[in-house]
Amino acid sequence: EEKAKHVRIMKQTAQGLLIKASGAIRSFNDAQIMLKAGADIIGTSSGVEIVDQSMGREIKREEDWRKKE
Repeated sequence: EEKAKHVRIMKQTAQGLLIKASGAIRSFNDAQIMLKAGADIIGTSSGVEIVDQSMGREIKREEDWRKKE
């Protein structure tokens, strides 16, 4: 993924600095990809869902409050 590529580049070129990945990180899998790419911090509004997924809990939401029509 392009975003993971950018995180890897930042990690290599900005040694000693913390890297924050954010934007469209909505699942446990998304967070894992960014952490494996070198992110130190994850910025997301889906923290509860990500933790639930990491613990194997089923997510039941009637609507996604982030999507505004």
